[in-house]
Amino acid sequence: MPGWGFSRTAASFNTLIAAYCHDSGGMETALRLKERMEREGLVPNEVTYNTIVHGMCKEGRMWQASRVVNEMRVKGVTPNTITFNTLIHGYVTLGDNEGAMRMHEEMVKARVGADMVTYNALILGLCNEGKTRKTGKLVQELCAAKLEPNASTFSALIIGQCKKQNSERALDLLNAMKKAGFQPNYYTYKIVVSTFSKNK
Repeated sequence: MPGWGFSRTAASFNTLIAAYCHDSGGMETALRLKERMEREGLVPNEVTYNTIVHGMCKEGRMWQASRVVNEMRVKGVTPNTITFNTLIHGYVTLGDNEGAMRMHEEMVKARVGADMVTYNALILGLCNEGKTRKTGKLVQELCAAKLEPNASTFSALIIGQCKKQNSERALDLLNAMKKAGFQPNYYTYKIVVSTFSKNK
């Protein structure tokens, strides 16, 4: 960029775009930088698009994030695991589990590999609503994909049982979590103790 002391490359634009996406209220500047990038003959890549999608999702602008993903496809940039995970997390954060599951279905149709970030976000979303039965299918899926539940998985499942006031099942999961080598955090202990107190 003229006078900025470094050459104009896709990487330098991506760095600036990421910085503005991280800042509160910086999304419009980030989008203008992407437009400038294109005017200067540089092609936005998956890093560019994923950064912008993340910024949109962080602000709860899911409709606009979806438009950016559609633009990716039109421009020949394939949405990857990070793209879908970002969208899924965005929907879960807003409490829109239907939107999150819809993204997961699109992910499967597009044959994009899911990872533990994908499954943990979906499981947490369902558990936050106490929909523990639906999480069973997801746990089976991740195990079939040779992925292993981690601390976040156990914590989410414990939250789900506590939401349903199933204190004994929550305690069983807490013990299973420790047996698997994961240390529950303060919040996990707190919600289990709170559930037991309510059930006395």
